[in-house]
Amino acid sequence: VASGTPEQLKLKFGLLYKVSLVLKDVGRDFIEVFKGSLPLEGISVEDSGGSLRITMYVWSRREELVQTLLNILEKSNTKVLDISIREPTLEDVYVGLVGGGVYRVT
Repeated sequence: VASGTPEQLKLKFGLLYKVSLVLKDVGRDFIEVFKGSLPLEGISVEDSGGSLRITMYVWSRREELVQTLLNILEKSNTKVLDISIREPTLEDVYVGLVGGGVYRVT
């Protein structure tokens, strides 16, 4: 039996936030900033004509994640075209428990 607040359960069972960013006029090397600043499980990058789509799976509390992203983007003076953060749900916790492993949100 699992107990705790929804946030505690999500962190306890290692669920990841999926962060998607579309940034204008940055190079692929910009991802190194994220790699050095966030506890990443995975990252992918896609060039699309003048913009860069970055998808990251991050182990973090939402508040820390959002603040870190804002700080990075503000310091680099990067133009953000789109941003989304997909939070794990309690269903993700259940699937992770029943499935016996880490459940990555999609």
